[in-house]
Amino acid sequence: MVIMAFALAALWKALEVSTAVTGALPQRVQARWVAHNRLVLRQATVQWPDAQVYRGSEELAGTTWYWEEQVTTTSEPQLRRITVRVGAAPEALTLATLEGFLRQPATAQPEVR
Repeated sequence: MVIMAFALAALWKALEVSTAVTGALPQRVQARWVAHNRLVLRQATVQWPDAQVYRGSEELAGTTWYWEEQVTTTSEPQLRRITVRVGAAPEALTLATLEGFLRQPATAQPEVR
């Protein structure tokens, strides 16, 4: 009986954790889409971003997502590293993180502010 009680308690805890992870999955997928969209937009533009942090928000699937892009220089002058973090609140950008590189366009224009 004692063994069965421990086994049932462990099973109950595993189900609880599984439910919590599954419930957060749609949010994580949407946050990843936002991060991917931000990186693709940076790669598609002819503007060459300064090495700094950019912040903003966008709407996706009826939710406002907050993002932060940290653009840093690399040892290669024509490359910038970009780290995109996304969350459901400006102070909690923890749902998705995506990193990539930007190549300086041949007709680079300065960042418009």
